[in-house]
Amino acid sequence: MLHKSLTVVLGVATAAVVVTAATPAQAQMVMAKIKSGVTSVSLDLPLLKSSGLNLRSTSSNVAKPASSDFIVGFNITSDSNFTFIGEDKFRYLGGTIEHLGSVTFNKGLTVGNFSIGFDQSRINKITSGFFVKDTLKDFGDVLFDIGNLVPQFKDKNLKISGDLLVSPELAKLLGSSKLTSVKVGKTQIDVITNARQIPESTAVLGLLAAAGVAAANKRRLGMAKS
Repeated sequence: MLHKSLTVVLGVATAAVVVTAATPAQAQMVMAKIKSGVTSVSLDLPLLKSSGLNLRSTSSNVAKPASSDFIVGFNITSDSNFTFIGEDKFRYLGGTIEHLGSVTFNKGLTVGNFSIGFDQSRINKITSGFFVKDTLKDFGDVLFDIGNLVPQFKDKNLKISGDLLVSPELAKLLGSSKLTSVKVGKTQIDVITNARQIPESTAVLGLLAAAGVAAANKRRLGMAKS
């Protein structure tokens, strides 16, 4: 599955610098960086309410979501440096996706200007390692881990969908560790990239590094299951 293949190739940018072997020629590939886009979010409002969070309002600078399946959208800003290699599959290289806009819950809790990033230590059986972090001062920590991550890349358009799972940090704020990894919504990231063709040598380095990281992650996940 695509989301499984994605989680085992992370950290390619660091690993690639130590790869020196050669492999057979690969299919033509492109390297892409985000130019603009919108991240759409749906939330299970009754579930959040039962956990003590009532959505009160959104800021004036939120965006229109991708469809009526979502309740709010957030514009992706030029501060984003999320980079990947795309062809028939998707390989994350590094960086984050930065957003503008906020939402306010009860008790004056405002979260927003979200940053979507990756932390390998957050990978488990249902999380991908990608997370959504609040960058405002009321909370300022990871709100959600992302599970069931599915990237789709065609031409210069990238769409990433996934489940929003309560982070351990948010569960602590809500006073219940049992909420950790509970699904409370979905997200869909729709972006336009500056995709460009890359030399075969660069593609080969990325593929070799991905293979090395995949082996390391398999060992790590194997230990977690035992």
